[in-house]
Amino acid sequence: MIISKNALLAMLSLPLVALPSLALAKNIVIAKNGHPNLSIWVTLYHADRADLVRTIHDSGCVPAGTTRTFTINTTDHTSNAYLRSELKLNADCRGTTLHDTTVNSGAKDPLIATDTFTLLPQNSYPQTYWAAGNQNVGTVSIANLPAPVVTRIFSRAGTNGKVLVLGIDPGNTACLRTPTPGQCRAILREENASEYGQYWERYALDGGYVFKNMANDQLLAVAPGNGNPIVLQKSTVTNMYAYRWTIGGNCASNCALRPIQDGGQNLNVFGGGPYDAGRAVGTWGWDGGGINETWTLSPAP
Repeated sequence: MIISKNALLAMLSLPLVALPSLALAKNIVIAKNGHPNLSIWVTLYHADRADLVRTIHDSGCVPAGTTRTFTINTTDHTSNAYLRSELKLNADCRGTTLHDTTVNSGAKDPLIATDTFTLLPQNSYPQTYWAAGNQNVGTVSIANLPAPVVTRIFSRAGTNGKVLVLGIDPGNTACLRTPTPGQCRAILREENASEYGQYWERYALDGGYVFKNMANDQLLAVAPGNGNPIVLQKSTVTNMYAYRWTIGGNCASNCALRPIQDGGQNLNVFGGGPYDAGRAVGTWGWDGGGINETWTLSPAP
């Protein structure tokens, strides 16, 4: 069929019919990291309602004390938006995961919707949670922290009548009153009641114990993994939760001290005997209760 020029012009002059628009459902996620010294890796997933297909829409690292915005955009009202946060021990999102939480912010119906969620730190660290709306984030705090117990940590590895305790070297400038975090190491010291660095403030906190050195106010800390030395860290609320220790056995006679983030490790005097002052101390896998991996605490918990 041949269409005349006039007929074609008439067809082109007809009004355009509006096509149905694909409205956009949007999750705006605001990740505010209120944990000092720790990072949060955020991942946003888009999944169908049956959760058969789940894809990453946005992800990234949120360093300590910063805020970052993430989004999920969908055109399918039967979809779900999943918000995941992984709290990391280090500052660059590459450390050990202390807490991993995922929530479903729900499907968007009607289709046009904008929801805002804020990632908030919990006071009962290391948990975090997602809250609806653009929330303010304050510094993490500990409610009702118990009074400390002044404690000495005695090694059972002393030889030739020497009594050895866990302490810091008073001659090491890295261990002075205002040390650089991560530079002061705990070592074995020969007992000296007048040496302040041999005393620790012991706090009971959420199923574990925190030990703060009384000479420089830094925490007994260790990185996860086998063979890492004890390196004291700055005393912050977050670090107090991160560097808790659990106890196995009776510390009035002999017990094991284990970092809460790596329960397979135990406080250990490195190397073979005989042991003496100055020996390095760190964590190592359990070896049956040897004198170099068991301790007494005075007073005992």
